Amino acid sequence: MGEPRVRSTWWYVARVPARYALGFRMDLAFVLRSPGLAAYYLTLDAILTPAAGAATFLLAERLSGIGAWSVAQVTFLLGYATLVEGILSVAFTYNVSHVSRRIGRGQLDHLLVQPQPLWLSLVSEGFAPLSGGAAVLAGIVILSWSIAHLPVMPDPVWWGLFLANLGASVVAILGAMFAWSSLAFWAPVAAEEVATNVHEALTSLGVFPLDGLGGPLAAGLVAVVPAGLVAWLPARALLGIGGAMTPTWATPAAAAGLAIVGAVAFRAGLRQYRKVGSSRYTDFGHRR
Repeated sequence: MGEPRVRSTWWYVARVPARYALGFRMDLAFVLRSPGLAAYYLTLDAILTPAAGAATFLLAERLSGIGAWSVAQVTFLLGYATLVEGILSVAFTYNVSHVSRRIGRGQLDHLLVQPQPLWLSLVSEGFAPLSGGAAVLAGIVILSWSIAHLPVMPDPVWWGLFLANLGASVVAILGAMFAWSSLAFWAPVAAEEVATNVHEALTSLGVFPLDGLGGPLAAGLVAVVPAGLVAWLPARALLGIGGAMTPTWATPAAAAGLAIVGAVAFRAGLRQYRKVGSSRYTDFGHRR
């Protein structure tokens, strides 16, 4: 037998669209298997995802705004956060964004034995555009309403900045989740709880204007538990709240830093995993 063929990185990059197409077909089969149940869950997602910010919206409506934020601006914040959560649900479901569960339950071995790089599995395996797309639609609807009631004139440049910040918000959350989830290589049970609480903090605090917080607390909510990058910081930049104090490149720059931290922490955890493996390798981890 000859030596196994070594593929280049670009060969695997070219396979990403095909993996997404496969994910779409599998997700379509899942939805069509029980359309009624799928419609029920999609409706719940469309309602419950923005409901995390309902208190913020109701407070803004009651007080005619929150601080420097008008009702329409708060609605933009809510729609932006909902869209970010929806993108995560579409592209990184099946515990890809909650990778501590895969690490702690022994499921990472299922990825390591596949004849492809680990990064390709993580990038493409969680793609579920139909079953995870309800929050995306809800976010688009909320954003459309808010933009129509805001004194902004969206042009191609503004939309380009919007998409850049939107992508950066997604990357920032993933970077933070991978960084915290990497603790599961050393403490699987505890780290799973920590990562879950971090995600809940991102969900609850990410839909609230964080203006007025002290410097250390605001820095922590941007760099450590980046709730401020979910919607607050990019919305300030896109809507011009605070003037030049919030540049449009702030969220992409912070996201790049968090992506590096997450990647370094995950690689360090993989080195530990090669030595000891999973300490929670059970039938539950196999998902039998």
